Amino acid sequence: MSTVTERASSSFAIRDFSARPPITPHGSAAIAGAALRLTPANPEQVGAAWYTQPVPLSDGFTTEFRFLLSRQ
Repeated sequence: MSTVTERASSSFAIRDFSARPPITPHGSAAIAGAALRLTPANPEQVGAAWYTQPVPLSDGFTTEFRFLLSRQ
């Protein structure tokens, strides 16, 4: 007897943070308009953001993102 386990594929895309996606900001991170700001333009700030739903990583993962560095 053999057993085949089918894994569900996990995928998500966040194109605009103004809709308040399931992201939890930590430290200095905050949603600012349509963007996620990890740190304000101040020295010695630390920020992170975590997706609130567990994502299985046993088969690896691919990520793509755009970012903007500025002093504003």
